[in-house]
Amino acid sequence: MPRWRWPVLGALLAAGMLIAPVSAGSVVSDSVHVRPVPRPSVPRSPARAATVPLPKTSLQSAWQQMVHENPLLQQAAVSAYAYDLTTHRALAALNPQQEQIPASVTKMFTTAAALAQLGPNFSYVTRAEASAASLAGTPGPIYLVGGGDPWLEANGTHGLEQLAAEVAKRVHLATQVVGVSTLFTSSGIGPGWSGTELPASFSAATSALGAERSEVEVVVAGGSAPGAPVRVSLSFDGAVRVPGFFSIENEATTVASHAAGAQITRLLGGNTILVQGSVAPQSVTGTYLSVHDPALFAAALFQQALVQDGVRFSSAPSTGTLPQGMELLAVHQSPRLSALLQTQNRYSVNLMADNLYFMLGAARSGVGSPATAAAAMAAFVKASGIGPQPLQADGSGLSPLNLRSAQDVVRMLAYAASEPWFSAFEQSMMQAGNPNPKVCGVICGHFVGTPAAGRVWLKTGNLENQWNYVGYATAANGDQIAFAILAEGPLTKQLDGYQGPIDQMTEDLAVYPNLKVSAQGAQAQATAPMPPLAALANLPAAPGAVTGGAVIDLQSGQVVWQQNGQTLIRTAWVPRLALLDAALASSSSGFPPVTVQALGPVQGGTLAGPILLDGSLDPGITQVDLAALAQAVQAAGIRSVTGPVEYAQGPVGSKGVLRWPNGAVYEALGQGYLPPASRLLVGGDAVTLTLRATAPGARAQYQVTPQDAPITIVNQAVGASGGPASATATWQRGTDAYILAGQVPVGTTVRLQIAPPDPGRLGAILFRDALRAAGVQVASDAVAAAPPDGQATVLASLPGSSLAQLASPMLTQSSSAIAAQVGLLLGTGATKAIAAAAGPEDILPDPTGTAMNDYMTPLSVAQLLARAYGAPKEQPLVRALGKGGLWRVDAPGTQAFVGYTSGPSGTPYAVVVLRSGLPAGSSYAPVITPPAFAN
Repeated sequence: MPRWRWPVLGALLAAGMLIAPVSAGSVVSDSVHVRPVPRPSVPRSPARAATVPLPKTSLQSAWQQMVHENPLLQQAAVSAYAYDLTTHRALAALNPQQEQIPASVTKMFTTAAALAQLGPNFSYVTRAEASAASLAGTPGPIYLVGGGDPWLEANGTHGLEQLAAEVAKRVHLATQVVGVSTLFTSSGIGPGWSGTELPASFSAATSALGAERSEVEVVVAGGSAPGAPVRVSLSFDGAVRVPGFFSIENEATTVASHAAGAQITRLLGGNTILVQGSVAPQSVTGTYLSVHDPALFAAALFQQALVQDGVRFSSAPSTGTLPQGMELLAVHQSPRLSALLQTQNRYSVNLMADNLYFMLGAARSGVGSPATAAAAMAAFVKASGIGPQPLQADGSGLSPLNLRSAQDVVRMLAYAASEPWFSAFEQSMMQAGNPNPKVCGVICGHFVGTPAAGRVWLKTGNLENQWNYVGYATAANGDQIAFAILAEGPLTKQLDGYQGPIDQMTEDLAVYPNLKVSAQGAQAQATAPMPPLAALANLPAAPGAVTGGAVIDLQSGQVVWQQNGQTLIRTAWVPRLALLDAALASSSSGFPPVTVQALGPVQGGTLAGPILLDGSLDPGITQVDLAALAQAVQAAGIRSVTGPVEYAQGPVGSKGVLRWPNGAVYEALGQGYLPPASRLLVGGDAVTLTLRATAPGARAQYQVTPQDAPITIVNQAVGASGGPASATATWQRGTDAYILAGQVPVGTTVRLQIAPPDPGRLGAILFRDALRAAGVQVASDAVAAAPPDGQATVLASLPGSSLAQLASPMLTQSSSAIAAQVGLLLGTGATKAIAAAAGPEDILPDPTGTAMNDYMTPLSVAQLLARAYGAPKEQPLVRALGKGGLWRVDAPGTQAFVGYTSGPSGTPYAVVVLRSGLPAGSSYAPVITPPAFAN
């Protein structure tokens, strides 16, 4: 995902898209109908024309040749489209209808809808109000009412201070500032956003009331010498400070050498900033973090600004709703939308686009929410006539659930070019080659001294594996071209270099039609005939998806078929194959023993002190195992324990988002298939909630299993007379609470699985219960402890789970628990071992396959299966997959078919088909389906 590059101002960075290699048979729908620029209007409902052959232009040849010859683009999925708005014809098309992740290109759809619905002169309005009694001298609250402004008191404008100065002229004594953000609803976090990146400033939550971009800069300075304290300070853009709003847990150390660097994050659910790691003496580093509860942050800043202006308060700031009958004290109007869009799009500021997206919903329906914003976008798409579009998940493109094709983008660009607000739309983009950083935005340095300089306006789009350009170019002959070049797969840092392949394709637009293409031209991708395997013939169709596959004959070791076999395709679950292969090939056969240790003297059947359960990272511990351990403690003559049951935390801490896989979706945190990593993990950390309803409209009843799981339930679920069940359990970040919501049909039973945020505590509580059931009295509750030091007395132990035992459940269960713990077992060498098992081009930041930022090539996966097939140590992997057909795995936006199967003559094959760019469902858990047939 996009990350800030400290110390550059934290609101300035881009987001991204997907792409697939051109192949023979790529076609384009030549269906954009516009008049030459400038144009007052376009037909509102242009029908999509039937597909036509590839354009026969020099631009088509140049782009095909670039994709064919450039090593990076050979690994990328590419979707590109160029349309001449002057002559009304397609100039180039590479898989133009392929649906891909648009990332920050999404901002241009949000921009077009906002200019069409709100107009370029729209301004956000922030109000300060109070009661008449307050104005007469009776202290009361001052209400700061948000109107959606994402740029309040930013970039030197100091709007919040100016508003405070106006209020201080009329009110001198008040109880508190109350922040009102009711214009927008919901948590403010977009669907599919990475939970592990929520603390980052680029993931700041949408809020109708916010200030300082809802971010804070954290500066970390090493001490003067090794061992000296590390200093942590906070920096704000304006003069206002908010004492006590943030708390800092500083666990960092100053070291003389081998300083790994500081890890700076915010603990979810609050404004506690955690600093860990090691820094060199007198070194300085830092980052920008998002703020929890933006409305309260704005209220706190406003109250402090009022204090500086002489207003006295008796209470701390808070948030709430605006009562009836308040009087207006002062108003702050933001700059015009046309000006804000230049900051939003040139620097790709996510918060600005997401607030604007919600504002579309508020302008149309009175309240901004995901549902009203989506409805506003759908209405815009229909009214504009740009054609059917996939659902837009957010306004910024930070969500990988968004889908667009290059043709989708160009149709939108062509529509915008015909509208009276086109100038504001185009000039919100970055101008190629312009030396002014306020105009070139995040592409400053690109295109300088090239034909594209001054002739191309564009918007970038990237997450971690994309580098995409969309916009307008003036060709050498004066024609206006709308274009989209979308590339995904290789890391963004590989694709975004100056004069890289995407830059060169953009320069081709400015040179057209005077392009010189080599005589041999572009070559179509060569593929061998597909082998007659039923496993491939029976695969469901997936129009618009990025699709790649590979088949290896396991007798000869030859690749007998591949299509886009060397293309990096986003995938889920499949990385577990590389993780398991790496673990089986390692020197480890499994996990260390699970032990119970006495942390005090034992005399007369009493353990005078704590009893410690060390899970040794083993993901295979069950409640049956705990019962056996408890019986062994009782058999050792212990009848009572005066201290608590302690559980070892070890290297896996209980703080921060790093306990989850890198890139894990925030909605999945706390769900049963995504437990946080833990040294002690019993039953995969799964807790079952059973819901039943007795009457429509009545509160549903619930049961928790195990009943003393360390969670709190807030029950808002109700009964329904019929229809499907819609009950959900949502973890409240930073707490042990889950909110039950939705409907439970009367007469049905709904079961939800959740994963408590502290797996070790759950395991220790279950062990305490097992001890009591075995006749051992334990007086105290479960508490976390440091890992054992080897000096304690071992009372009982069980052999750790072997990798052979865990192979099948690791590949057949949706939960990431086993995969995550196996990764921890590999230790510091995990990354290198997994890379050796995968292909050299594969990108696997999350080898559990739960997150949405893993990329593999079909050929590398097939080669892994082929190696494992004949390797004795990897046979647990082969047995887990079986030899009778393909496993199917469906995950948000992706699909995979993987396994061993046979041809008509009985020849064994390793078969892999990977797909991405598919519409995402409502669940983020992978759905794993075993082979339904054998060959």
